[in-house]
Amino acid sequence: NGRYRLHVADIQLRRGAFDDARKTLVQALALDSSLHEAHSALSDLYARENKLPLALQQIQKAIEMVGDGQRRPLVTYTRKKAALLRRDNKPAAALRVLETLRASERIEPAVMNEVATCFGQMNQPQHAAEMYEQALIVLPLDADLIIGAAEWQIRAGNADRAREHIRALETINSNHAAIARLRERLESLSAQSPSP
Repeated sequence: NGRYRLHVADIQLRRGAFDDARKTLVQALALDSSLHEAHSALSDLYARENKLPLALQQIQKAIEMVGDGQRRPLVTYTRKKAALLRRDNKPAAALRVLETLRASERIEPAVMNEVATCFGQMNQPQHAAEMYEQALIVLPLDADLIIGAAEWQIRAGNADRAREHIRALETINSNHAAIARLRERLESLSAQSPSP
């Protein structure tokens, strides 16, 4: 029974018996090759060993095995694949993978952070800031989006735009913990900028 072996592998993984878990996962897939969870777990094991091509191969198989009706695991596996590509220093490929998600999934804070990280790796912080600002058109009172926009405008060196976002955050919640951190980063940016 493939699913039973999948549960055994899960226990082995929790105990740190990685070699045993790998063997059990391979046995599970030999019994039932459609077990997307087994492909995902194998991908994690290969990633742990820094075998990125094998990890990518397995997570792609997991993506292919998940039905389109199972959006949660599909989103999880898509994000895993993007993370592996970023780790392999392929942020543009990771961005393309994340763009396959639905618009409602791409606006989730964790996914937006991953997209922004791709832009950061490609040395395009302005694109990350613009992505957050686009989302703010739809959700203008979302504190996480305002913080993301401010952070990436600071990274892009746009002090005035960042200042606007910090003021917006203060209007929504004057006690938000991120305000002091953002102001400190903004001051640091201003100190680095040459005076006119």
